[in-house]
Amino acid sequence: MSLQEQQQPADVQIGAVDTAVVDVDGTLVDTNYHHTLAWARAFARQKLFPPAWRIHRAIGMGGDRLVAAVGGDDTEARVGDALRAAWTEEFDPPSSRGRPASWRRGIPGLPARERAPGGTGHIG
Repeated sequence: MSLQEQQQPADVQIGAVDTAVVDVDGTLVDTNYHHTLAWARAFARQKLFPPAWRIHRAIGMGGDRLVAAVGGDDTEARVGDALRAAWTEEFDPPSSRGRPASWRRGIPGLPARERAPGGTGHIG
């Protein structure tokens, strides 16, 4: 009996996939630049033009802290809520572009509806 046969339970077929766990917190799909562009457009709506590198550096801290970190406390007080609302309208995630993300096409067992344009890649 080979080592591989010894380690596999009798009812498991080697190569069979019935579950996929996908981590999409930015590891597989890097959305930092999408967020940076959305925030830059949101600031521009308010006639504010912070450098993109400053916005990019603040990505990940959340909109509740990002506005003050990038634009200062005065900007937060004057237009913080408007900036966050504009960011929501401006953000264009990669999955919204009408074509499947390349990582979804190769997942064995992923239902066809989730691999199709507009599919989320979620199972269940």
